[in-house]
Amino acid sequence: MQKALASSILASALVLSRTGTHPKAIFPMILNLKALRRTAAMAAALFAMTLNSSSAMAQSATEPLWIDVRSPAEYRQGHLEGAALIPFDAIEKGVTEMRLDKDRPIYLYCAVGARAEKARRALVKQGYTQVVNAGGLKEAEQMANCQQSANKDHC
Repeated sequence: MQKALASSILASALVLSRTGTHPKAIFPMILNLKALRRTAAMAAALFAMTLNSSSAMAQSATEPLWIDVRSPAEYRQGHLEGAALIPFDAIEKGVTEMRLDKDRPIYLYCAVGARAEKARRALVKQGYTQVVNAGGLKEAEQMANCQQSANKDHC
């Protein structure tokens, strides 16, 4: 349905531009198309959060939970295996819906660490006691590998 609506908006814009309609009349249609893209991205994020939430809830309360707080587009470009996707601006709601133990280790990461730190602070305010900002994806991968390694001396 969104593709059909987007196509009709673009087609209408093309017709209006060919009939000499002022470009300002086309601009609201383009804004509608951008809003559709944001809506689709949010729907994809919610779907991913739902899938990731159910797998995270099935894990042990002492097993670390990795959360990618980047955007759905960034997550699709590459993420830590097994990491849940909860964008940083939805972290409080996303983690609350997962019904996690407040003492469960939670590791957050983003591109460089700034969004992960914002998310960490929000979770600490909610009473989570073991929340770690793992920094960017590369640092998170190194930290996760160290956690899984039998020889932790090299970490």
